[in-house]
Amino acid sequence: MIEVGPMARRDALTLLERKLGSLPDKDVAANLVQALDFVPLAISQAAAYIQARAPRSSAEKYVAEFRESARKKSRLLEYDGGDLRRDGGASNAVLTTWQISFDHIRSKRRSAADLLSLMSFFD
Repeated sequence: MIEVGPMARRDALTLLERKLGSLPDKDVAANLVQALDFVPLAISQAAAYIQARAPRSSAEKYVAEFRESARKKSRLLEYDGGDLRRDGGASNAVLTTWQISFDHIRSKRRSAADLLSLMSFFD
């Protein structure tokens, strides 16, 4: 087994900047990568969401949405469903970024969200 830990803060900020371009507010960017636990997949997912929704979305708005979504789901995420493949100490940042994107898809086109749910069920 090869253990892969979170990125260093500098590397996480560099990844976010490469995905979003110039970061006007470095403090907001630092808050975002910290909220995402410096996980590369979570940072990439968040950046893709921000880019797809620009100019209606920004790193600052995403941090607020991420924290609100994380609070709403914390009770569900604490439940241990017995998934032995997932490390108990693993970050929930990827799941939360995915949930934000899924909620947006559901708000725009319910049938697409239903199809994604069905495909996930069969997987």
